[in-house]
Amino acid sequence: MQNYKFIKLWAILLLIATNYPFQSLSKPLIAESLEIQAAIKKKKAVKLKSKNIINNENRKITKPFLNDNITPTNIYQVTHSGVGTSCFPKKLLAILQSVKNKYDTKPIISSGFRSKIYNKRVGGAKHSYHIKCQAADIEIPGVSKYELGKYLKTLPNVGGVGIYECSKPVHVDIGPRRNWHWGCPRRLKKIKVAAD
Repeated sequence: MQNYKFIKLWAILLLIATNYPFQSLSKPLIAESLEIQAAIKKKKAVKLKSKNIINNENRKITKPFLNDNITPTNIYQVTHSGVGTSCFPKKLLAILQSVKNKYDTKPIISSGFRSKIYNKRVGGAKHSYHIKCQAADIEIPGVSKYELGKYLKTLPNVGGVGIYECSKPVHVDIGPRRNWHWGCPRRLKKIKVAAD
């Protein structure tokens, strides 16, 4: 049905382009073509809007948060303006809020949303939760990554918790529950795998 309407629209547009006299077209046909054109424009606008949200990580987007007092700016800090956090879901924000409450300081996020291309460039997993905007790499000044990882594993909505020997931040996501501890990327050696 959708293809039929699309073909019908193109036929009408072709008639317009060739200066076909509109008097010979029926009024319902003209009205239907205008409805189809409006629907196509609306669909394109929705696609463009969603691309802007994903591609423009620095753009401020209003989203509903846990309550009026909890907004991203008072839950966490970012290491630089290119860290994508505007798409974080409520579950991840709740985890970050718990970390903030536990250590009485805002967690610092060094990596949030990543495009597939950027994720591949930095050596991220093919199906990383960073691509889905459901993961963050965080650290707390003055708190070891091991202590932070241990605390994150106790939280109810936490999925993955990953510790990397060659970097300070701890990975946290809201996927299935799992834990890992990797050595330096040059060695590409998994030190320990634990499942809860």
